[in-house]
Amino acid sequence: MGKAIGLLLAVVAIWATVELYTQGPDQAFNGLLSSSIGSGDGAAPRPTTAQRAGAAVQRANDEHAARYDEMLSE
Repeated sequence: MGKAIGLLLAVVAIWATVELYTQGPDQAFNGLLSSSIGSGDGAAPRPTTAQRAGAAVQRANDEHAARYDEMLSE
């Protein structure tokens, strides 16, 4: 029984760590920890991982288009 409880605690600890890492202390657990370990600004929305990835893809597309236009104008 002790091994099962230990395994459950390990899984919960890993889950909490992943939540804090991916969302940051201001957004993880609905901002519950923002005042103790975050910046304290729980009202400021942080972009999700998908939004950050989308912005990076858009930035890369814009850079590619600018390089392509520059290459054509030479």
